Amino acid sequence: MLPERRRWWLAERIGLTEQEIATWKEMSRKMYVPFLADSVISQFEGWERLEELDWDAYRRKYGNIQRLDPHPCARGRQRPRSLQGVEGRRTP
Repeated sequence: MLPERRRWWLAERIGLTEQEIATWKEMSRKMYVPFLADSVISQFEGWERLEELDWDAYRRKYGNIQRLDPHPCARGRQRPRSLQGVEGRRTP
């Protein structure tokens, strides 16, 4: 943690208000970040108890799986809105 003088300097420099600082303090007290046994941050609590995906079966079914985001379409599901219409776009 930064020394108090440095914290106040930084808060002033980036324009943090007293209310924002109080809000962040409150939020930080409510946060929980799960760690795995080797001190790596977990994706979510319980991540380490999930079964490993059968990668060979997935490859047999979908072929090249370097990008997993298009595969919901292959399973008959609609792509996420954020990905619709992205392919084929050219940048100027």
